[in-house]
Amino acid sequence: MIVCWRTVAIPPHERARYLAWIAAGRPVREAHGILGELVLEPITGAGAGDTVVVTIWPSHDVFDAWIATPERDALTASDVHRSVDYRPITRYEITGGYLNLAGLRRPARHVPDHGGQLMNWVTRARPKTDRIACPWLIRRFIDPDAEITYVPTDEVLATAEREGGYSFDTGGATYDHRDNKCTFEVLIEDYDLDGDPALMRLARIVHAADIASEIETDPFAPALLALAFGGLDVEADDHRLLERASFVYDALYAWCAREVGAPA
Repeated sequence: MIVCWRTVAIPPHERARYLAWIAAGRPVREAHGILGELVLEPITGAGAGDTVVVTIWPSHDVFDAWIATPERDALTASDVHRSVDYRPITRYEITGGYLNLAGLRRPARHVPDHGGQLMNWVTRARPKTDRIACPWLIRRFIDPDAEITYVPTDEVLATAEREGGYSFDTGGATYDHRDNKCTFEVLIEDYDLDGDPALMRLARIVHAADIASEIETDPFAPALLALAFGGLDVEADDHRLLERASFVYDALYAWCAREVGAPA
């Protein structure tokens, strides 16, 4: 296993675009074998120091193969990539180690190891906004192998308890609306995903679509809500509905990455 360490000098006006570009490219790197990625920003404020990017790869061969891919060439062809000043990459071979999070603002929470068994996430049947957005978020950013279960409302808590899973988006659930946040926003907060500007932009859309009194707070919310209700009419199977609707969130997230990366 190897660790690649690189410092990046980012002009202050390009910082938001750079972070969004990093986030948007992460699924591509994951598809090519990256094990982990950490972006460390200077604590004294934007533009006050270099950003450090740390990536972990299974081997030199896997990293070198990634460097030679057309997908990486496409990412590095971005004007965002050309707008920053990269220092040379330093590689370290490692056999183990640990990450000490003491003193950080909030330690990230992770789904515990369940001995290779799939973790069950249980919510109400006939999903619309939050109950489509949350499974998309869970599988993409929190628990890639999550099993999503839709049951009648009055069975959610008992099903999750019986199966040792997590309940979400219903009264008394592990994750539900909190402090005027929809469940999608609560998951982002609890799993420390709020460092992704594109995801935070998407959260504003989901919030407005999910909370009726705030539907007018984002221009995309009425359309997302219309798709949610329309989806129920055209697809009777909840899991098939989730599969089909996930493309909408993939596309919205990609658009959000462009939006937060656009020059002010």
